[in-house]
Amino acid sequence: MKIYSEKKLSKLESTASEAETEKKYKKSFSINYMLARNKVASSMWEIGRMCGNSEFLRQDLNKALIWEVNANLKDNSYLSNIAVTYRQMGNLQASKYILYQALKEGEDEAALDLAKLYNISKKEHKRVRELLNVVLNSENVSEYALEESRYILKNIDLKRNIAKTYVRLGKPIKLNNKIFEKLVGAEINFNLENYKKACKQFRKLAYENKSYTAMDYLGKIYQYGLGIEANYKISMFWYKKAIRSGGIDSLINLAFLYRDTQKIDLYFAYLKQAQKHGSDRATLLLAKLYNISAKEDRRVKKLLKQVLKSKTSTIDLIYEAKTLLKQLQKNS
Repeated sequence: MKIYSEKKLSKLESTASEAETEKKYKKSFSINYMLARNKVASSMWEIGRMCGNSEFLRQDLNKALIWEVNANLKDNSYLSNIAVTYRQMGNLQASKYILYQALKEGEDEAALDLAKLYNISKKEHKRVRELLNVVLNSENVSEYALEESRYILKNIDLKRNIAKTYVRLGKPIKLNNKIFEKLVGAEINFNLENYKKACKQFRKLAYENKSYTAMDYLGKIYQYGLGIEANYKISMFWYKKAIRSGGIDSLINLAFLYRDTQKIDLYFAYLKQAQKHGSDRATLLLAKLYNISAKEDRRVKKLLKQVLKSKTSTIDLIYEAKTLLKQLQKNS
């Protein structure tokens, strides 16, 4: 491994930043990877971000976490980023723990992320206010964080439910055998990672045949940047279109997109809607979300028991529900 001088490293960092701005992701990745090998914390974080955000690379949250943890070992200012990755992985408890650590280290914006997690429970409004006041009284947060904190606080004071869903589940259109065969063909290409061809096939099926499955796949392709540049807005468009066409799974996939973009209120809202339509997975995810608050233990246990009693629960959901239920019973 080649060792560079501080001056050279600084110049390379600047070049990588320019490449990122110009959307020359391959160049940015190559330079940042070289810098990361030289233990430059900001580049370790940048590689982690690329792994986590499907930017140039296919999303790999485990790799993202490794790079971010290593960056934090060099420079203890990346805790919030680690929390984001844990949230994307669905490990909200770990995310909460890391956010509290970040708050202790002086990252006041971590209080906003914690407030968003706790805000799904009305029993936690006192704690939410306290956390939001940390942000509002801080001199080290962005204007966006201040505005968002004021917005959440205003809605709590007005007793307004900010978690509203704007898309309702429609009635699915029945597909004939010919269309079904085309859908299977597109899915085969998707599974073989021939994403560009699959994307073209799914788009045709979505527009011409109103296939909610095709729409859902398009949502995934754009969310995770599979064969094309990731685009959350386009991903959201396709998920919503799939929901209107009767795709229950798209309710959860859209919820994940909102979770990944830190819109916990909408993550919660779409999970609730999916649960109403009989999704056992949504019920389990709601239990995990409510489990952020110790005051919601009864509700969490109730949701977990619903998963265990459901005749449609899969083995993996049952295992997760049993494991979490045992932990709660052990701690109570």
